[in-house]
Amino acid sequence: MEIGEASMPSLHYAISAYYFIACAEAASNLSRYDGVKYGHRSNSQNDYHEMLFTTRSNGLGREVKKRILLGNFVLSSGYYDEYYRKALKVRAFIRDDIMKILQTHDVIAIPSTPDIAFPLGESQNDPMKIYLSDVTTVIANLAGLPALSLPAGIVHGMPVGLQLIGRPLDDGRLLRIAAAFEEESKSSYIPPLDFSSVTLTPSSSSSSNGTTQSINNGNRTEKLITTYTPEFISKISQSYMVHKKHELKRIFCSNLGQSKNKRVTISGWIHRKKSLGGIEFYELRDHTGFTQLVLEGGKLDERITLETVVEVTGTVTKEARSPFDNIEIKVDSIKILANADSNLPLPLNRPLANVTLPIILDNRVISVRNPDILRAFRLQADIISLFSGYLRKNNFTEMKTPKIISSGTEGGTNIFKVKYFGRTAYLAQSPQFYKQIMVGSGLERVFEVGPVFRAEHHDTVRHLNEYVSLDFEMGFINDEQDVIDMQEGLLRNMFGELSKRRAAFLYNDEEFPRFPERIPRIHYLEALDIIRSAGGRLDEGDISPEGEKILCSHFEKEQGSEFVYVIGYPVKKRPMYTMPDERVPGYTRSFDLLYRGIEITTGGQRIHEYEMLKENMKKLGFNPAEFHDYLEAFRFGMPPHGGLGMGLERLTMKILNLKNIREASLFPRDINRITP
Repeated sequence: MEIGEASMPSLHYAISAYYFIACAEAASNLSRYDGVKYGHRSNSQNDYHEMLFTTRSNGLGREVKKRILLGNFVLSSGYYDEYYRKALKVRAFIRDDIMKILQTHDVIAIPSTPDIAFPLGESQNDPMKIYLSDVTTVIANLAGLPALSLPAGIVHGMPVGLQLIGRPLDDGRLLRIAAAFEEESKSSYIPPLDFSSVTLTPSSSSSSNGTTQSINNGNRTEKLITTYTPEFISKISQSYMVHKKHELKRIFCSNLGQSKNKRVTISGWIHRKKSLGGIEFYELRDHTGFTQLVLEGGKLDERITLETVVEVTGTVTKEARSPFDNIEIKVDSIKILANADSNLPLPLNRPLANVTLPIILDNRVISVRNPDILRAFRLQADIISLFSGYLRKNNFTEMKTPKIISSGTEGGTNIFKVKYFGRTAYLAQSPQFYKQIMVGSGLERVFEVGPVFRAEHHDTVRHLNEYVSLDFEMGFINDEQDVIDMQEGLLRNMFGELSKRRAAFLYNDEEFPRFPERIPRIHYLEALDIIRSAGGRLDEGDISPEGEKILCSHFEKEQGSEFVYVIGYPVKKRPMYTMPDERVPGYTRSFDLLYRGIEITTGGQRIHEYEMLKENMKKLGFNPAEFHDYLEAFRFGMPPHGGLGMGLERLTMKILNLKNIREASLFPRDINRITP
């Protein structure tokens, strides 16, 4: 077989010709199907973007959108007709060029892609490379000639190939040449699992463990086993049973005070660095706190940047000047476990006064390392633990309820729809129905900590579209006051315990918020009078954010309480399951708990009688038949009951006096943000 080079000037025009033809044909299809359909009409046609993408599985919607994004898409028939004619002329030129070569050669071999293989993920971010990755057979397609691709090497750890192009109806010759090439190369191009840049040597062998291939990876040669014998796998399984538990030698920063004058091993991130007269001082951070490392007489290791992950061995010594419990570690050895890029997206060892919230949230996976940011989530962990612990002590049972449901709990339109195997389902606005059902199941008292979803078009400092709700429901109550009593006791216990732990999430000069001897309780109509007297705005059937601030300010001044319960909201503003107040027609036995100017809890007594609940549904415009499963629990004996839901993020926000609720959400979801 003789191999030689051949000149092919038309090759330079292949991609542009293919591109113009594809765009012109797509433009024609767009014109023909009103800009969005190609052999398929989507069921949902809310907007242009949605129609394009819902046709992807059955049409060319996404392909068309891609070409629009590339900036070379035209709808005018005059333009695409001219492009199409020019592209066809170039196509004929390319075919003539190829046929001249095939008069003297059996086959043409060219790379199977217009460029080398892209590093993993790169072709998904660069629009032009997205396009190029789709046109790996451009030349043969344009010429209408048979072609065959076969692997021929490795680039960036991934196989690339050659494309063989032959004469018309000469497929057999192509197959024979390809087979000869593979036989001659004796190579296997299986990508390594670590996706690193490797070179496979054209040899393979077998061992007692399985079939192996040699891999030259940098300065070392490794063996990659691609198949394994049953005997070998059996030995691996047996090794698990004879494994001896390793003694963990690592200790944490918080425990160093118990190890003075002892040699220890500690691990974490380098939080801060400074040099003084040939001595290196590092601050090391782990999840329990900080300590100071001292390196004397050693050569400065430039690889150790801020946030480098290290394992340190040294002696714990007393040092009055150390800011961390007056102790430090005299380092004997330091091992780098993972390097860190020196270009941090935001500072992690000082306050973020000059860093905007969007930057903090965009870099959330890094920003939570900053102690000022992390403190909110340490507090949340304690809140959840104390909430759950208190309720368990009061005979509540924890449960987990579905978040994909068949109908809305609260009614109204603030509910997310999801596609569910050909049906429409919804994301739960609360676990309300399931809480009530489980009260009636015989558990009597239940609670849950979990996400809830509200499709509200708010973009404020107090709203999220997904948040964590702390819910409980209790049976055999007299009225809503029993529910309030339970929550007040819970909060008193919670605030007392959090005050003892305040060092974990408050600054040194901060006092933990004081809990009142008793939280004031007022009727909704009295609340309106207080707001009106202060010149506040009144909302029909509800209390405005301005009104909530006025009420909290009023009771802080008058009774020393930053909390206030507002009870008795109007029937028309509360869900269908809310118990009416027979003493005040038109109003309910429901309540909100306000704290520091914001509502953090909504709750109340529920309707527990079957016929009364059905009638209330009808009054409020609901069809009882759509709530059959929920209503069934009430047909067979439901005790008087009530409960509440408390927002974790709002409570955290107010305890720490944060300015925006997103600061209290680990990965906030609102109308603008769905990542990271």
